[in-house]
Amino acid sequence: MITAKTKSFLLLIVTLIIGIIIGFLVKSWIVEHRFEQFNRLRTEGGFLNFIEENIELTVEQKEQLSPVLSDFRESMSRHAEESKSGFHMLMDSLKTDLQVILSLEQYNKLLESHIFQPRGRFRPGKPGSGNSPDSLVNSD
Repeated sequence: MITAKTKSFLLLIVTLIIGIIIGFLVKSWIVEHRFEQFNRLRTEGGFLNFIEENIELTVEQKEQLSPVLSDFRESMSRHAEESKSGFHMLMDSLKTDLQVILSLEQYNKLLESHIFQPRGRFRPGKPGSGNSPDSLVNSD
């Protein structure tokens, strides 16, 4: 027979587990919602739509904002490309320096670690990415 203390303890544990599950689901939904909002800003006209949702713009203001935001988008795109290019040059330089110090086995093992694995669309071996592990190791 289950005592009152045991029932209380089980009820407490079940309540905690349910609370943890609800908290996890709510947090996941909030994070996903924020990513969706962020991604909407990155689309063509996304920032203008964001402004329109938060403040009322006149037709004249919309017409004036459109080229300003278009120029801003182009500048940010160039900046992102330059940053990415600079990052890849730094990583290539680091890999070259490591190649001199580490044995071939150590170097290959390091390249396979998650630190050197490009994320997203810059995966190893993707044509034109320059991230193929075979292209990084000297065949000497």
